Amino acid sequence: MTRERQATSSATLAPPRAAHGRHEAPASPHFPAWEDWYRTASQDQQIEVLAQARRQGFAYSRPLPTPANRPHSDTGTCLPRLVQALAGRGDEFVPALAEPTACSDASLGDRRVHALSRMLATPDFCLVRRRVGPDHVPLLAEAILQIVRRGERVLFLSSTQQAAEAALEKLLGKTEILPLLYADREPCELLRGITPDLQAEALRQQALRQARESRDRAARRGERRAAIESIYDEIAKELVRRDEWDRQAEEARRRATMIASEVEAESHGLPGSGRTLPSGPFSLELVELIKRRNHALESVASEERALKGRLAEQLLELESARKSASTLEPMVAAKEHRRWWSLAYWRARSMTELETTHAGLAEKIARLSAEKAEAEARLAGLAARIAEANEELNRQKSELAIAEIGRRQREWSHRLSDLEAARTEWDAIWQRRIMTLEKEEHRPIEQTPVSVMEARTRWLAAWEEDEKDDGFAHRWAAFLEEAADQMSARLPRLANVVAGTLTAAKNDVRLRNTLAGESFDWLIVDEAEKFEEADLLPLVRRSPRLILVGQPAAQDTLMSCPSGLLPFHKLWHHLHGEGGSRYAWTREADRLCCTLRPLSLQERAHLECENLADFPEIELRVLVLPKTRPCLAQVVFPGSMGLSTAKQFIYRELQEVAVERPDPRTRWEEGEDAIVLHLGLFPVCSGVAVELDRGVREILFDETDPSPTCRVEFAKAEGWTLAQAHEWVRRYLDLRDVGRTCDLL
Repeated sequence: MTRERQATSSATLAPPRAAHGRHEAPASPHFPAWEDWYRTASQDQQIEVLAQARRQGFAYSRPLPTPANRPHSDTGTCLPRLVQALAGRGDEFVPALAEPTACSDASLGDRRVHALSRMLATPDFCLVRRRVGPDHVPLLAEAILQIVRRGERVLFLSSTQQAAEAALEKLLGKTEILPLLYADREPCELLRGITPDLQAEALRQQALRQARESRDRAARRGERRAAIESIYDEIAKELVRRDEWDRQAEEARRRATMIASEVEAESHGLPGSGRTLPSGPFSLELVELIKRRNHALESVASEERALKGRLAEQLLELESARKSASTLEPMVAAKEHRRWWSLAYWRARSMTELETTHAGLAEKIARLSAEKAEAEARLAGLAARIAEANEELNRQKSELAIAEIGRRQREWSHRLSDLEAARTEWDAIWQRRIMTLEKEEHRPIEQTPVSVMEARTRWLAAWEEDEKDDGFAHRWAAFLEEAADQMSARLPRLANVVAGTLTAAKNDVRLRNTLAGESFDWLIVDEAEKFEEADLLPLVRRSPRLILVGQPAAQDTLMSCPSGLLPFHKLWHHLHGEGGSRYAWTREADRLCCTLRPLSLQERAHLECENLADFPEIELRVLVLPKTRPCLAQVVFPGSMGLSTAKQFIYRELQEVAVERPDPRTRWEEGEDAIVLHLGLFPVCSGVAVELDRGVREILFDETDPSPTCRVEFAKAEGWTLAQAHEWVRRYLDLRDVGRTCDLL
């Protein structure tokens, strides 16, 4: 066992915290019951507590969660079932149902994975027959690992220390395993650390040393508290600076989008007044442009006013002349055309200078009209000059506005760049500041005051917990100095794998006390063929489940004295069956042949053929040997009959299930709709169904003729139960498989 494992196993024995106060020393040694918690906790809970023990040198029972696994103290013992099987009454057992098991060791192979499934599914005991050598060791290690992951304890015994060490070496480095080895002699270097003496020594020395180191770490943490608090204050202030920069940057972006509208508003200003909205260089230039335009138009405006005055006078004079002319025109026309009957004629006769006056008015109207046209032309010219001046002013204002917009955009762009550079530098400073916080969970997740406050709260909560642990470390060190020797005696209650030899179980006082005072969920016995009943039965009393792994008995022993077999061989003889393996299906040309019993070459010479009376196409081959009773050996079917029909005929007429299974392994499975007996390790497939009986189907692996049988199904809808299915298999297949044996040979 590694030093880290030694520290872990010894460090997890701390008593619960004091109910009040931080530095109360225990009045007397107090042993917690948390060993029982560890035994019934889930794998994740155990790993969490062991990791805490490795970090701080101790663990305590007060904050431990409720165990996830159900305690096994009430599961009883498998002794009555074992005695029943030893008496040859194993046929009364209900078959054990084994589900396929996923394992972490990919090198086991199908045969050993099948054995693992049966071992872990047994309700009482399971036998595994193995070869000579270490081939079974990975299987044992995987079984122990899976059991421990369930939160259960294992007692692992063997006849020799070498066998016990072989399995334990495979388990080294597994965080779930907390082993204890009782050896007959000095174990190998790798396993020396898991012996009771070194475990107790680690408890007395290493745990105390780790407690003192924890106290020193507590002092250093106290010095760092003020520094860490200042870090949170600094990063909170940095956020204020960041927010101000972000505000200024947002303002710069907003102002940059408003530059064109601001310049346009300033350029329009108050037209003709020489005043613009704000003051500044751009406004002064606008005022200067307007002044130059107004100065250039002053003479034009004066001339325009004079022309408009004269034009108004001319219009009045022209209007008066036209009225006078319109008054004289009827009289001139009447006189000219001698309309003596009209009043106008007689009025015209009364006027002496009518024609002269009318001609003068006409001349005056023509002159005034010419002068008016000339004045209007001159006014139009002045208006054109004013329009040109205004157009020139607008052009100059537009050029000036474009230049001003560019200038202001460059100004705000430089300012925004400076702000973004400062923001980038701030991000780097922020990262450096938060990285001074050692643990990831104590760092702010986001760059917000809320996230900083949450991180600070998490750090304060962890700090308060550390302070409690620091106070407990002092009490634990004092307690350990006083009670370490007594606590070392309780190490076996913590170990989830207690290993040893049969000799140690008999002679080692500590192991004997452990076996007498402790109960285990599993008893695994390697080299079980060397254990006698007097050795095995007392051990079984303390465990509800048993796994026996052993080698087969010699053939001469089986033949000479079956009743004198050791328990392993006797159990194997009573429980393991090979029924249903004598049948064979072959094809002779285009005809199927079912061999009902194995035939040697000499026996085939004594076969006699005859045809069925009511079905002549079916040929029966009867074995007729001298001085023996004739027996039906083979049935040959016509080429028109398929395998399914042939199997139904064998079952209906001969009351036999002609199952061909090259793989002797079996597995029971109970589903929602059916009870299934798997024959061999065929993959689960739909296959070809052969209806044998009401609710009974034989499933062939594929549609080929012949095809091996992969399973037999019993429909629950037809009333089949597990006991009935087991009886049917025993009757028709002569298969005595109760799901408690595995053969690795």
